[in-house]
Amino acid sequence: MSCLKLGCLLALIAFPAVALCQGTSTAGGALPSLGGTGLEMPVDAETYVLGPGDSLLVSVTGLANYIYPTAVTPEGKLLLMMPPVNMDLGAGTESQRLQYSPVAQIQVGGMTIADAQTRVNTVGSKYFKNAEILLTLMSFRRLRVSVVGDVLLPGVYTATSVSRVSDVLALAELRGTASRTSIELMTADTLRAKVNLYDFELTGDFAGNPYVKDGDVVRVPSMEKAVTVRGAVYGSGVYTLRVSELTAEQTRISEGIYELEDGDRVSDVIRKAGGVLPWANLAASCVERRQAAGTELEKIMVDLGEVLVEGDASADIPMSDGDILNVPSIEDVVYVEGAVTTPGAVQYTPGLRASAYIGMAGGPTDRASMTRIKVIRPDGGVIAARENPEVKRGDRVVVPEVALKWWQDYVTIGSAATSVLIAWLTLTR
Repeated sequence: MSCLKLGCLLALIAFPAVALCQGTSTAGGALPSLGGTGLEMPVDAETYVLGPGDSLLVSVTGLANYIYPTAVTPEGKLLLMMPPVNMDLGAGTESQRLQYSPVAQIQVGGMTIADAQTRVNTVGSKYFKNAEILLTLMSFRRLRVSVVGDVLLPGVYTATSVSRVSDVLALAELRGTASRTSIELMTADTLRAKVNLYDFELTGDFAGNPYVKDGDVVRVPSMEKAVTVRGAVYGSGVYTLRVSELTAEQTRISEGIYELEDGDRVSDVIRKAGGVLPWANLAASCVERRQAAGTELEKIMVDLGEVLVEGDASADIPMSDGDILNVPSIEDVVYVEGAVTTPGAVQYTPGLRASAYIGMAGGPTDRASMTRIKVIRPDGGVIAARENPEVKRGDRVVVPEVALKWWQDYVTIGSAATSVLIAWLTLTR
C-alpha cells in the first residue's frame, strides 16, 4: 500500500466524524437526514450489531495504555493500531495519532459489540502482553433508506442504525389517505417486515416498528377502507380550537380519517383517534352510515359511556367502510330560562354557580320564584338550586314564575272581576 493511500485510510480511521458527518447527496443536493434522532434507551453491547461506518473508541490498557478513535471499514473490518515505540502514550496530538501503525485487520461487521470485543482481545493477545482492549461505540453509521407510496415527500433519506420505520416516515410525511397498518419494509425486493404503526402507537410494541437497514425501501400503500371521526377526540387529523370569550379555556374539535381494519368496532376506532376529550358528550354520539350509493345517511345512536366506561359489547357496534363517527361536545354555554330579564344562552365559565348565571341573564324579574329554581343537566338529571350548585357545560338554569304575588296581584284580579260584574249589570238592565 502506498504512503498516500495509507495516509488517507488512517485519516478516515483516526477522524471518522469528519468523513461520516458530511452527508451524501444525489443530483447535487443533500439528502434529508435523521441525524437528530434520539435514543430510546442506552445501547446494549450484547445486542447492537456493528456495521460499516460505526465509529468506535479503542482503549488499550495494561503494560501499554493508549486510546484511539476508529471506524468499521466498508468491508466490515476494524484496524488494530499500535503507536510508535518511542511515542508518548498520553492523549497525543492529531498529527501524532496519524503515526499509529495497523497491526491487524479484524472482521467485526455483523457482530455485536460484546462479541467484537472478545474477538479483538483474542487477536490482540498476539501483539500485547497482559493487556485488555475495550470497544466503545461513539456514533452510529449512516444509512440510505427510500420511501415510496402515499407520502407527501417520497425520496431517499439518510438514517442511522437506530432509526425505525416511524422515524423515516416522519420526514416523508404520510398523507391523510395513507395506510398505517399495511406498510411494507423491503430489502432488495424481498419483504422483510409488515409494519403496523397503529399497534406501535397504541401499545408501544416495537415489533410493529422495526429498525431500518441500509438500502431498505419503505412502501406506503393507500388505505383500502376508512372511517371519519369528528368532534371531541384527541385525534391525529385536522383539528381546530374554540376559545371561550370569557375565559382562557379551550375546546379542541378534531376531524380525521382513520384506517378501518377487519373486525374494527366503535371502541377500536376511538382508540385510533386518540380517545375522547373530557368535554365529549358520550350519550349523544352517533354513527352516520350510507347503506347504498345515492341513499340518505342513516344515523345510528351510540352511547360511548356504555361502550368505553361500562364495557357493554352489545353497544360497541361494528364499523363499516365510509362510516362517519360523530362525538359531539357538551356545549360551552349555559341556558337561563324563565323569569329573568334576558333569558337565553350565557357563555359557560368554569366554577360559577346558578346565582351567577341568573345575574348574567339580567337578574330575576319581580315575578321570579327564587325558592323553586332548578338546574337541569344535559342527561335529564334535575338539581334543586336551594344550595346554589355549581353549573356545568350545557346545563339549563330554570327560574319559574309565581302564580300570585303579593297584594298587587289580588288588586289586579279584584279590579278585573269588578269590571266584569259592572259590565254584566249594565247589559242586563
